[in-house]
Amino acid sequence: MSSLFTMPELPKDRLEISLYRTLDPAIDGEFIKKYAQVFQVMGKAKNTGSRNIVEDQSGVLEIFEASGSIWWTSKTRIKSEPRKSVQFPPEEEAISRANTYLAAMGLTDKQANTVSITYTETFYLRDEQKEPQKAITNQHINYVFRLDGLPVWGPGAKIQVTYGSDDQVTEVLKFWREPKKEQNKHKLIPVEKAVKIFQTDDAFSDLSIKTANVKVDEISLGYYALPPREVQACLIPVYRFKGFVSTERLERYDFAMHVIAVDLTADLLKKTGIAVTGSHL
Repeated sequence: MSSLFTMPELPKDRLEISLYRTLDPAIDGEFIKKYAQVFQVMGKAKNTGSRNIVEDQSGVLEIFEASGSIWWTSKTRIKSEPRKSVQFPPEEEAISRANTYLAAMGLTDKQANTVSITYTETFYLRDEQKEPQKAITNQHINYVFRLDGLPVWGPGAKIQVTYGSDDQVTEVLKFWREPKKEQNKHKLIPVEKAVKIFQTDDAFSDLSIKTANVKVDEISLGYYALPPREVQACLIPVYRFKGFVSTERLERYDFAMHVIAVDLTADLLKKTGIAVTGSHL
């Protein structure tokens, strides 16, 4: 391996991986009406081609045609950002109440579990202060999906519940495509081949061995879900390379890059919905 790269021990626990087709979502009037009632948004549905949007004075509900994913945002509960931090409950309590909320809204999924809690931070200047003050204004409970014990990465696979300044839910999203497991497994490309593909990525082509280093902390196997607005007939098996780049000008730049973990035959390319023939995501 090139001295530009510092690599961890390569995983060798799997030789094959299951493929998951994604079921076509049945987005019809009843589906839209169901979730409009769940979120109590009573406007007339408008189809933009990629999304169905229901909006009134209380909030906005978006339902994505390609995936059946849902995104709701409150209008009445989102106010101007407070100039002091909100006291949110500790993590265990926050997760418990988010789970209860999702169950009440019919949005739980046995394939998803909480992975993290994050916060929105805002900075402001008050009166004649010279240094900006920080305020924590939102708490986000984040869920990740798993299939066969493997994580599903990408913008099309996540649940998030957001609490705002009044300690009420201000935003909910569930981005997901219902999967169906195929009987036949597919052979994984050797992880050594994935490493070579990763190392020849254009992102590293201008880096000098003398002044830069690419340190990979973790190589792991999983699936990748495209954005909820895009058609994807099959979730994509990938190796994820997670680490950071350091150069003489930039001390640390974190990255997570994905290399497709199976050979892309024409048939598999069609199944996954990938529009290009490359090996990177």
